[in-house]
Amino acid sequence: MKKNNIDILIKSLSKLTLKEILCLTDKLSKKFKIKNIENFSNNSNIEEKKNTKEEIKNVNIILQSVGNSSKLSLIRIIREITNIGLKEAKDITDKVPCVIANNINIDKYKEIEEKFNKIGAVIKIE
Repeated sequence: MKKNNIDILIKSLSKLTLKEILCLTDKLSKKFKIKNIENFSNNSNIEEKKNTKEEIKNVNIILQSVGNSSKLSLIRIIREITNIGLKEAKDITDKVPCVIANNINIDKYKEIEEKFNKIGAVIKIE
C-alpha cells in the first residue's frame, strides 16, 4: 500500500463513530482470523498491559453482544446485577454495545461473566 493510500484510509477511519469502529474491528478480526489482538503489539506495549491488568481491581462491564440468548434471560440477569427496572434493562439489550455496570470487583465480574456465557451473551471489561 502506498503512503498516499494509507493517509486516505486514516482520514476515512477518523470519521467513524465508536460503534462503527467496534463493528469494523470485529469484522477485520473475523476476516483475518485474529483471536487475540495483543499478539500483534510490540513487547513494550504488552508489558505495560500486563502491569495494568495486575493493578486493576474494579472494572466496568460492557454488554458486547446478545448472541443467541433469550432476551428475557438477558433482561433478568441485567436486572439482577444492576437493580434497575424492567424498561431500563430492556433498553440496554436494545442498544448493544452498552455499559451495564460500573466499578465492579474483578472477582464479581468472573461470576457475572459465567451467567452471561451460559445464555450465550458476550460481555467485556473496560
